[in-house]
Amino acid sequence: MMEPKIKRTWDQNLNDENIHSKIKNAKITQAKILKENTVEEVNIEESIFENISFGKLNTAEVTIKDTLFSECDFTNFHFTKAYLERVQFKNCKMIGADFANGCLKNVSFDNCNFKYANFNEATLTSVSFKESIGQESSFMACKFTKVEFLYTDISKTDFLDTNLANIDFTTSNIDNIRFSEHALRGSLLTREQCAIFANIFGVKVLE
Repeated sequence: MMEPKIKRTWDQNLNDENIHSKIKNAKITQAKILKENTVEEVNIEESIFENISFGKLNTAEVTIKDTLFSECDFTNFHFTKAYLERVQFKNCKMIGADFANGCLKNVSFDNCNFKYANFNEATLTSVSFKESIGQESSFMACKFTKVEFLYTDISKTDFLDTNLANIDFTTSNIDNIRFSEHALRGSLLTREQCAIFANIFGVKVLE
């Protein structure tokens, strides 16, 4: 997992006007998009955002590289078809965020709440979900490469049409997840998790 390459930043303000421009080498704290904004593109590079609310920002295209988001609110934010590379989300609220059809490379979600988030048909490469809440999220028809779920609650999550081979679920809550037949082949499970899935398929696990 590669961390963001942030060489230097300068303190900047974020308001309803300058969100329309490219943001680079910025450190922005304690700000909100106060009114409904619709922009064609959001482009962010080598920046740090702390305690920012993006809830009222609507955009058709998102490109983010080498950026850290800490304590930010992305509730219901549309990352649809976004390109994210070397991005860290720490302690962020991402309930209902939409990453559908996006491309995520070297992205980490640490202690985030991404409950109900939509990752359908996204490509995830070297992506980590750690100590987070992701109940009832959706990863349908995704392409996974080096994806990890560590101490994360993804119960009732939908993985239909996604290959889960080599995914380590042993530290996470995967109760009542949905998946396609054979999708779990090659994944790592605890004995208790194996027993649950065996019961679903009518198989008895002997001690």
